[in-house]
Amino acid sequence: MPVPVTSTTFPTFLSTDCTAAGSCTAVGQYVPPDSRHQEGMVDTEVGGHWTTTAVPADRTGRGTVFLVAVSCTTTGWCAAGGWTGTGGLLVTGSGTTWSAVAAPLPATPPTTTAAGTEIEGVSCPASGSCWAVGSYQTAHGTEGLVETLSDGAWTPLPVTVPVGTGTRLAFSAVTCPVAGWCSAAGEYFPNGTAASQAAVATLSGGRWSAQPATLPAGALQSVPSELNQVSCPAVGVCVAVGQYDVTSSTVDPTAGNYGLIEPLSLGGWSGLRAPVPAGWTGRTVELPSVSCASTTFCVVGGNDTLSGGFFDAFDGQGWSAAPADSTDDTLTFVSAVACPAAGWCQAVGNSDIRALGWTLGGTGWAVADLPVPAGGNPTSEATTFQAAYHPLSCTAVGSCLAAGRYADDARVSQGLFESMTPPAPTPPAPPGQGYRMVGADGGVFAFGDAAFSGAPATRPVTPVVAAAADGATGYWEATAGGVVLPFGPAGNFGSMGGQALAAPVVGMAATADGGGYWLDGADGGVFAFGDAPFAGSMGGRALDAAVVGLVATADGGGYWEVAADGGIFAFGDAGFFGSMAGRALSAPVVAATA
Repeated sequence: MPVPVTSTTFPTFLSTDCTAAGSCTAVGQYVPPDSRHQEGMVDTEVGGHWTTTAVPADRTGRGTVFLVAVSCTTTGWCAAGGWTGTGGLLVTGSGTTWSAVAAPLPATPPTTTAAGTEIEGVSCPASGSCWAVGSYQTAHGTEGLVETLSDGAWTPLPVTVPVGTGTRLAFSAVTCPVAGWCSAAGEYFPNGTAASQAAVATLSGGRWSAQPATLPAGALQSVPSELNQVSCPAVGVCVAVGQYDVTSSTVDPTAGNYGLIEPLSLGGWSGLRAPVPAGWTGRTVELPSVSCASTTFCVVGGNDTLSGGFFDAFDGQGWSAAPADSTDDTLTFVSAVACPAAGWCQAVGNSDIRALGWTLGGTGWAVADLPVPAGGNPTSEATTFQAAYHPLSCTAVGSCLAAGRYADDARVSQGLFESMTPPAPTPPAPPGQGYRMVGADGGVFAFGDAAFSGAPATRPVTPVVAAAADGATGYWEATAGGVVLPFGPAGNFGSMGGQALAAPVVGMAATADGGGYWLDGADGGVFAFGDAPFAGSMGGRALDAAVVGLVATADGGGYWEVAADGGIFAFGDAGFFGSMAGRALSAPVVAATA
């Protein structure tokens, strides 16, 4: 792990972002020799080679430097944020060329002061276009700070605060899935009180507005709560995570924190108590990380200080919990999770004596020791020098970078990078034969040359009713509730999960290039995703019998719907060649092929 050549002590990384395998940027700080002040550093990887740029105190003239957040674009350009001893700090650049400026503050009353200003989150949907969030100090206390970067200059913007909550507001994270729409998470202090309350904010139509987060049913509104991370796979769809106190009494021996999951969907935020593995009390929970690969697949990394680390997973209809196992008999701690594709995630953290990594695939979560240099992992809990990884960034399945730290043989803390590279692609096999069968519980059984690329880690809320292949080694499963579960290289192009359906989904078909698919409802409704064209449907029309499936034409320009009474309905370039409708059948029709 490279650090500035003048450094020998305590490098710490707090954020990293990778735009492709071998193209990553990590930010943090270190303590130079003969100095009591931490200085910022930016480490950049290009083609597997790392370079380091220091952001020293004397360059900014503001003492200690902390860099806590970074966001990069596909061009390798990045923006980072943090603070110094006297104000917020914003850094932009690439490679070894970086520039730092003090975070500008709003000019409107009440009186502001640069001291105490902090940038906690940064998100850049495009090069030169970024949003940063944090807080600053006014004559009345802490206020939420939002900065926008445009034409090379940062500009602070006002935030509409929750009605009747005073002016005290602070943001801890932001994400912008597209330019012009963002979501931020944090906390506010109602009417100037010391007890914080979870808050969310959105940017839409050029205006930021904040509101109190919705706490789970039964939660005391008087207890402290906060949100510290947010992930938005699409405009209007987000998941923020944090925690809320169990009780308002500071002397209650059962006091602690419940995990708080705050989803945004269909225009509104809702709050739910984070589930924990069976047998856990879940009363000492913190949720440090969340990653959503799609609107129907999210994973939260959590920790219960009494029981260990765990994962909460969302499959489009509900949340389920699984423990973060260890390779030893000590408690685990999950520090970061990243899910570059639905059905696959990587997480990092540690036990009391070693660095650990967890991988979610088709068979559930698997744990493994992460490699560290000599002396990095102690042999017992008698020392606090165990290695640990945080943060984490993944660009694709099997392609990740984790940053962390370890103690060398002299018990001096050192920085650490761990790269996960995807295996070399397997040469295409000669044409063969095979098939897969899919069960109502999502189980997949492959025969012949058909590849097994995974199955649901937990049983879907509604039964699996159809499947389709992408033409390679990937495939999709569709549930009666409209949730689409992709596996292998099959892309996630959307689903009807979580949306009101007039009738259950009964069929599914994919385009020849694997770039899209259709879902078919029992009422004849057709839902097209990806490059699958919508060519019409029987939805909303009177049917003599329920539709049982859909078959696409070879070029994907049309399809047939087939009904239980043998009726055929042709759309697009699909020709009509007859049907069994109106004829006596000894049993209902259940499927068709083209």
